[in-house]
Amino acid sequence: MRQVNNPTVFLVRHGKTEFNQDSDAESRLKGTKFDLPLTDEGHEEAKKAASVLAEYPIADVKHSDMLRASQTARHISDAVGVESTKDTHFDPWDVGYLSGHTRADAERRIEYYINHPDKAVPEGEPYGDWHSEYEQGLTKEMKLSEGHPGKARVVVSHSCNAMATKAIVRGDDPQFYGEGGEKPGHITKLEKRGGQWQMSNMEMGA
Repeated sequence: MRQVNNPTVFLVRHGKTEFNQDSDAESRLKGTKFDLPLTDEGHEEAKKAASVLAEYPIADVKHSDMLRASQTARHISDAVGVESTKDTHFDPWDVGYLSGHTRADAERRIEYYINHPDKAVPEGEPYGDWHSEYEQGLTKEMKLSEGHPGKARVVVSHSCNAMATKAIVRGDDPQFYGEGGEKPGHITKLEKRGGQWQMSNMEMGA
């Protein structure tokens, strides 16, 4: 068992669904309107993430309200011996009418709504409202981790959450990027060192 010497939160992207493809020209946005299950490959990705996290003492596992996240969290819970719980702070951004569009097709429009965070996506929600909700949930988990020395916390969410985390933790400008970012089943480690929260990518092994 590896030691957790600093406050730590592991942020996990759910495993692959049928909408997740390697290229932005094929990968489609799901948002909250397409509540898809994991594919067989997605279950294997979730099991791989679970095996990595099983090496650490875990205090808590949270997941979004989406099926793809809850299925991923179930594999993690089985591996670490901690029951997962739903937390809607970690739901994906409701991108409204853009749900189902390819990432390549939606990119400019998604960037527009990120750059105009008070404007609601038709049939969806404003980016600013969603970002604020996610930031509240993530900040809470980070603070809770400071009160549980020796154990990490796990959050299972979505690609948009992973992107927003860079703005929350590093102060980067919010942005949209495609499948060139965190892959399904990817783990990002948030760790407080020297009084500052830092982000790093976990090695997933072979």
